[in-house]
This record gives sequence, structure tokens and C-alpha cells, in this order.
Amino acid sequence: MTMTPLHIYLQEITDTCALIERLFNAPAQDATIHPELLAHFSPEFSMLTTGGHRLDHTALADFFSAMAGRKQGLKIDVSDLALLYESERGAVVTYAETQTLNSEVEVRLATVLLDRRQDGALQWRHLQETTRG
Repeated sequence: MTMTPLHIYLQEITDTCALIERLFNAPAQDATIHPELLAHFSPEFSMLTTGGHRLDHTALADFFSAMAGRKQGLKIDVSDLALLYESERGAVVTYAETQTLNSEVEVRLATVLLDRRQDGALQWRHLQETTRG
């Protein structure tokens, strides 16, 4: 098995978080980023939110649509990336996500399962977030 350099996973996570940041900061009527963002998520995507709610791909798409332009000034920074598991089909990665909005800071610890598609691209298959207290 050929190992994927860690920076490839970091780039996928960073790129996706940057698209989320752009969507939340975009004018509410500008949903052009929405399809580009959703392309990063597998149709089989699932998520366990910080509040303990489960989301599937449809619920995630609805959430992104509802949140377009709703968090003006939000900044998202990704750090502390660690590779937990890797195979030909993808990887499990943990990272910290720091969200800053109007001087309020929230840190989320996340575990993501990234699937490798047949064309080699990575897609988010599962995400679990926990708020750091």
C-alpha cells in the first residue's frame, strides 16, 4: 500500500473548511459555492454534531443552504491534524477546528472518515465533532 502524505488530508480538510467559511460569510442570496462545497461530501455522509444530533447528506445540504450568509465575520482555522488510520480506501483523521466570530472563540475536536473515490479524490464519509470545554 502506498501511503498518502499527511498534507493531502490536511489540504482536503482545510479546503472544505475554507468553503464552509466562505458560504457562511457570503451574501445570503449567493449560493454558488453550495454545489462546490457539497462535492466534498459522500452521498453516504453522516455526522454526529456537537449537540448529539445526527445528520445525513440531505440534512447537511439543507443546513448549508440555511446558513449561507448567516455568520458574517466567521473565521475557521484547522490545526492539530493526526492520522489515526489509513488504507487504500481512505483514512481516519482527527483535527482541531477553531471558529472565531465577533471575538467569541469555539474550539471543536473532530474525527473525520475520508473515503477515496475511484478517481483518487477524497470525500467526507463521516464526521463527529466535540466542543472543547
